[in-house]
Amino acid sequence: MEMMELLKKVTAASGFTHSAGVVVVAAEAGNVTMELAKKPELLQFSGFFHGGVLAGLADHCAGAAATTTLAPGKIAVTADLHINYLAPAKGDKVTATAKCVQTGSTLCVVSVTLGSIRGSEAAVCAIATVTLRVVDMPRLGYIARSSPPRVGRWGNFGQAPYQSSLTAITASRPAALRPDTQAVKVPAATTARPRASRRGHGTFRSILQ
Repeated sequence: MEMMELLKKVTAASGFTHSAGVVVVAAEAGNVTMELAKKPELLQFSGFFHGGVLAGLADHCAGAAATTTLAPGKIAVTADLHINYLAPAKGDKVTATAKCVQTGSTLCVVSVTLGSIRGSEAAVCAIATVTLRVVDMPRLGYIARSSPPRVGRWGNFGQAPYQSSLTAITASRPAALRPDTQAVKVPAATTARPRASRRGHGTFRSILQ
C-alpha cells in the first residue's frame, strides 16, 4: 500500500480526524503535511481554532511523519507532546507540517509547525515537539473497517472499530459482569449498637462490627 494511501485511510478511519475533517495534503518519508478547514465545532468562544484542536492536529500529523520512517509493521504513538501557541489561529483553515527530527528503535522525535491560512495570507500560529513510541501496527482490516456507529449505554463511540472492539469485549464477559446487567449491591442498614473500645488513654465509639 502506498504511503499516501495508507495515511489517508488511517486519517479517514480514526474518530477525531474523521469527525474534524483532517485532510492529508502531502507525504514523504519523514515529512507529512495535513490541513483542517474551519467549522463551528472546532472553534473556541472568540471564533478562533481551539487550542485543543491544534494540539490534536499536531499529534496526528507527528504520528504520521514518524511512522513513515519506520520499518514495515511498525507505527509511532505519542508519548509526550509539548506545544507553544504563538498567535490566534483565526484563518479559514490551519495546516500542520511535521518533520521527523530523529528516529530510533523505540522512540522518535518530531517537530510540527502549525499555520493559520486566510486567502493568500499565512502565519505561524503554533509549534510543537512530539516524542513518540514505536509499537507494532494494528491490523489494517481493523483500522479500515467501517459501518454506522452504534449508540448504547456508554454513548456514541463514533467509529465502528472502537464500537466493535467494545462489543466483543463486553460479549465475552459473564452476564453478571456486563455493564448493562451488573447489579450494585447496597449493604443493608444495621441497627447494631456501636461498641465501646479503648485505645491508649482515650475511649471512643466504633461503628465497625
